[in-house]
Amino acid sequence: MAKFQVTVTSTSREKVILLIQTLRAIGDLGLAEANALSDYLTAAQPCVLAAGLDAEVADHILVLLQAAGAHAEVDASDLTAPLFLCPPANHKSRWISLRGRVQVD
Repeated sequence: MAKFQVTVTSTSREKVILLIQTLRAIGDLGLAEANALSDYLTAAQPCVLAAGLDAEVADHILVLLQAAGAHAEVDASDLTAPLFLCPPANHKSRWISLRGRVQVD
């Protein structure tokens, strides 16, 4: 079965609140995470938001993003497992009890 990815090519600063709400719904994110992801998408365009998706899921995400003022496209993906953009995954971190996860320099 073919898999697809959603790439965000531009975002609208006028609809940033709607974009944050949309990202919260798509990724089941908290407000802080969705806000950080919105900032990242704005700075790193074009950017793959999700990959390894079924066609109907990718199309649904595309419609939601377009309603939030973003321009996005659906392309074929080589990935078979669904993945969602997580920029903090590119940082080294460690766990400290009572403080949670902290970034390691």
